Amino acid sequence: MNNKKITIFGAGGFIGTAVYSGFEKAGYSVQKGDWRCQNFTGQSLGTVVYCCGVGDCRRTEDVIYSHVDALRNIVNTADYVQIVYLSSTRVYLDNDNSEETAALRLSFNDKRCLFNQVKLLGESVVAAQSKPFLIIRPSNVYGKAFNSPLFLPSLVRDAVTKGEINLFVSPNYEKDYVYIDDVVEFIVNSVQKHITGTFNIASGENVSAKKLVEIIESHTQCVSIWHPVNSEDIFPVINIEKYKSLDFSPRKVEDLLIEMIHEFRKKFA
Repeated sequence: MNNKKITIFGAGGFIGTAVYSGFEKAGYSVQKGDWRCQNFTGQSLGTVVYCCGVGDCRRTEDVIYSHVDALRNIVNTADYVQIVYLSSTRVYLDNDNSEETAALRLSFNDKRCLFNQVKLLGESVVAAQSKPFLIIRPSNVYGKAFNSPLFLPSLVRDAVTKGEINLFVSPNYEKDYVYIDDVVEFIVNSVQKHITGTFNIASGENVSAKKLVEIIESHTQCVSIWHPVNSEDIFPVINIEKYKSLDFSPRKVEDLLIEMIHEFRKKFA
């Protein structure tokens, strides 16, 4: 029975909600986990999917606890079958090589360096325990994240609700975007097929802010205001050869952005 039981930590978030629904549709018994719990003794969690964590690096203690200590509490006290841990391709910031096995350097000029540190430490906690594990490094996940403060949903929401978007990046600022359904499909299929290891889940292409804004402008007639910037994050193209070797084909943000705009319009009409 434990093989069909899934416990999702972060089930209330954008990614966690979609993962919860994906496993339910696949016929699993799914429950929400409480990452604030410090002792899971006597609890049988089945497969643990850990996709939670505070992202605001000004909240240092919460960032460390939610990404590392809460995960250690599960590993040290819970009865579980395996762990699926959602990390991030942000760990490749200012690196040249984005293969899963690449040696990584941290940029201490990065204001969110702590986030990268705790993600890598979380990966180490998962890799050090004795049970099967899957570490997923998704790029910038997009979809129906209506209230998300992240870059792409913020642009679409402001374009739809305000008719104006303010950009604090240069037109050439670029990064990778991955569709939420592609992330969920990979997670569910990997659990079903007992896939383990570390995988980048991304589109494999960086898309510029200019290209995204042009699409948004053409379908919302919004006004775009580009503010001056002194510096900005630089990301390599994410290597997805390992992901593609399992016959997965990620969708492109340019193809789905129009659909995303329509969904935001319906939400905020």
